[in-house]
Amino acid sequence: MRRALPLLLLLAACGDGRQGEDYPALLPLDQLLAEPALPPHAAADPDAVTRDLRAAQAGLQAATVAPPPVNGDLSARADALRDRAEAIRGGEVIDPATLARMRAATARQP
Repeated sequence: MRRALPLLLLLAACGDGRQGEDYPALLPLDQLLAEPALPPHAAADPDAVTRDLRAAQAGLQAATVAPPPVNGDLSARADALRDRAEAIRGGEVIDPATLARMRAATARQP
């Protein structure tokens, strides 16, 4: 009986009775490679759908986006970020006190 209990527990942990639900259904290759069916509005005149899409694309490409208004707060923040990036680029990224603690902790380890 002692040998059977671990085996039964192992078998009970192997599944929850929903075999196969975790994986997608497999489809035949000819169904996967088939041309997609056109929706009903496009089936009548596929060229009209193409023309509509091209017209929408042309309209989007012609639209110009105005630059965002210059805000004093945003300009000051951008300048501060540029200054910080320049400071980081030239020196240590980690605070010197933190770096000293890290080096001390590493030196103590065997």
